[in-house]
Amino acid sequence: MIKLGYSVWKKDVSRIEELTSEFIEQGLDHVEIDIDSILDLDDNTWIMRFKDVFSSYNISIGVHAPWREIHLASPLDDIREASEKIIIKILEILDKLDIDYDYIIIHPSSEQPICSENSIKCIESLKRSVENIRRYTDKIVVESIQGRCCGKLDHIEILIDLVSDTKICLDLAHIYVEYKKLKNYKNLADVLNIVSEKILRKTFLIHLHGVYHENSKDKVHRDFDQTPLGEEDLFLKISGLNNVRYLVFEVFYNRSGKDSKPSDIEKEIKRLRELLRHL
Repeated sequence: MIKLGYSVWKKDVSRIEELTSEFIEQGLDHVEIDIDSILDLDDNTWIMRFKDVFSSYNISIGVHAPWREIHLASPLDDIREASEKIIIKILEILDKLDIDYDYIIIHPSSEQPICSENSIKCIESLKRSVENIRRYTDKIVVESIQGRCCGKLDHIEILIDLVSDTKICLDLAHIYVEYKKLKNYKNLADVLNIVSEKILRKTFLIHLHGVYHENSKDKVHRDFDQTPLGEEDLFLKISGLNNVRYLVFEVFYNRSGKDSKPSDIEKEIKRLRELLRHL
């Protein structure tokens, strides 16, 4: 069974009642809690509030680990090890708070110039990070990211070769922005046609959010007004995969630039929910 979810972060706790009502109304059964910074956990009352409320409605929980200044693929051991320690500290906090999460997403990044010249060096560093973090949890999921090493599709393929049981989170909007010069996509789901079978067979979770093109820049985590999702195409692609467990709407802003809520993408949620009933 594939669960349909929606992302929240710390500031959303102020509207938890509204969001919970929308989750129930829209038929969502999963929430992904985005920890923007480990500093957010200095006061953990907000994440406990999320845990208590969503769990009371049998809504499962996933976690997105921080990514700013976290460089798990850095070829510099001091930076990589410091990044590992932060992720491990978060795991320890989640365990102490008794938060039952289904997975935790990490970004496979490094900003060292050598990564663009010799990416394997950085991917091998990422391999060490994944293996070290796995000593604390087997729920690690590596996300595809844009614009840097080591989360592009070719990097993900190498990581899978190095760590054969790697679980992947495919972010359709990140792939769309990274590779849009290569192909004219009819919708976001169309990007799955450039994803290799190797990666698709390791895909555990898919992030869904739109892209807005404003002032010559691509802005992600928007609704689907400018970039249609393509629900039918997405369903057809994943229906042949038995490894995909979650589809998560990572939409943070609506068309007005304000904080989004599930009803802002009601059409996409409803259609996907209808299609998933056939699995």
